[in-house]
Amino acid sequence: MNPASVLVVDDSEVIRKGIAEKLSSFGFDVSEAADGDEALMLARSAKFDVVISDIVLPKVDGIKVLKFFRENCPDVPVILITGHATLETAIEA
Repeated sequence: MNPASVLVVDDSEVIRKGIAEKLSSFGFDVSEAADGDEALMLARSAKFDVVISDIVLPKVDGIKVLKFFRENCPDVPVILITGHATLETAIEA
């Protein structure tokens, strides 16, 4: 059985690498993106079983990443994380 494929999207290298390393240690196949644009490029060329994305990202934000997956890969769960939460972003997500 192949390991689950996870896309981790965060502009903070420390957070992105930390999540990726922990998931890899549990046997997940992890890909990383530093911004939403890079995440969408990866999503067009690979299949992911789950996505973990920051909301506040350069170029393309996490809400747009979420919308892309909802429209193109509706079975893929997307987990949004942020250090800049507002009620508006929670409602939009």
